[in-house]
Amino acid sequence: MPATHPTAIKGYWVKGPDKDFFDVIQENIPEAVIIAEDLGYITPEVEELLAQTQYPGMKILQFAFDGSDNKYLPHNFIQNCIG
Repeated sequence: MPATHPTAIKGYWVKGPDKDFFDVIQENIPEAVIIAEDLGYITPEVEELLAQTQYPGMKILQFAFDGSDNKYLPHNFIQNCIG
């Protein structure tokens, strides 16, 4: 979305890097600590990439309070995440 827009209403999704990109980072900067930021919409492709790379994802507590038993509630956290 254009930086001059006050909201994301005119924004759009752009495919991000794939595993090859993160392999290059790991090879060249092995001490890099990478955490996947979760902004509330995680696609199956992103879940697959996280499983492949073993990078932890974030769990944002704010997203937990929609009235459902969702993945952001602490008792539903997976082992490889940061809450």
